[in-house]
Amino acid sequence: MPSKVHVLFPGQGSQTLGMLSSCTSAESRAILSQANDILGYDVAALCTDGPAEKLNETLYSQPAIFVSSWIAFEELKAARPEYFASKAQYEIVLAGLSLGEYTALTAAGVLSFADGLRCVQERARAMHDAARAQEGGMATVVGLSAEALTEVCTKVNSTLTGGMPIAVANLLFPSCAVVSGGLQGLRMLEGAAKAAGAKLVRRLPVAGAFHTRAMSPAAERLDAALGRCDLKPPAPNVHVYANVTGCKYASYASLAVQESLRKQLVSPVLWEQTLQNLVQNYAAGDIVIELGPGKQIGAMLKRFASPPSLMSRLLNVGPGTFADELVKKQIDQAKNKSESESDVSAAVPLVKPWMLQNKPLYKIRVPIPALPNAMDAVHLARGTQTA
Repeated sequence: MPSKVHVLFPGQGSQTLGMLSSCTSAESRAILSQANDILGYDVAALCTDGPAEKLNETLYSQPAIFVSSWIAFEELKAARPEYFASKAQYEIVLAGLSLGEYTALTAAGVLSFADGLRCVQERARAMHDAARAQEGGMATVVGLSAEALTEVCTKVNSTLTGGMPIAVANLLFPSCAVVSGGLQGLRMLEGAAKAAGAKLVRRLPVAGAFHTRAMSPAAERLDAALGRCDLKPPAPNVHVYANVTGCKYASYASLAVQESLRKQLVSPVLWEQTLQNLVQNYAAGDIVIELGPGKQIGAMLKRFASPPSLMSRLLNVGPGTFADELVKKQIDQAKNKSESESDVSAAVPLVKPWMLQNKPLYKIRVPIPALPNAMDAVHLARGTQTA
């Protein structure tokens, strides 16, 4: 049985100014040039110069994150071609949070980069328009099970006097979820959730009820965009997780993929189940790599009862970093670590603070310490990825 390489991609909310500043290779510049032609603007300039308010808009953040994550994936393939050799020495397992599912499908070869970026841009536009048409928002809730939070939403909806109902939109990791819906319901959610035992209820800077029926108009537009794409099945050793099921795609037939992505806009993202399945299917010798801007997915993964060897092989690497020999060395050392190593801090060579001097933001990212208590989950929730 070949070892597995698990590659995880982030969603909206992971963007930051400077996230493409290290992408100076000829290969990266070629990808950025193609992206600019498709998008109609200079995505690298936006990510470098901002303003941050514009980059944080759904219209711009989703394409920027997709391009950033794709560059990181292309660099991984160039740095470690043995992972993707045609003889299937490794099993490739790809997953992405919401928007990140498009990157995962593109990395699998189901979508071409051009088709993937066009779909992401249309998705962003459609979600933006749907949010403007029906006022709504999102809030992170920490400290309640999915069942308890669903009951809270039901109680709030029973007392609404107007506006959209609220519903669980993202299940991120145990006792952390995102709720979407109308503004009245979200205002009522804080008191109701805390009364049920929630440790935190925090409104997110998102002007839309993503992953609910409010996105139905956007789902129809996305469906049309996907219908214009040439969807192809991946190689037999490549697998992708679907957000709407939290499981690997059972079929890569065009209509099956199209329907799954359409449903994703109007249904809860089962990211917790995705990560739980990843942990359960992990075996000694596997490697887990988080690609793209941000490092929240790795932090989420640490909320599960994961084998020590999984944590020792978890790497967070952004675009423009694979030319750095230190990062290559980290990947090799993580690959060769013994299953018996249980000290996570010793298992992966950490980049020291002095090594980061004069390096661009996200030049190097290293494994994140485990989150030992609820307050750490609170800090994580403040930067929640949403779409």
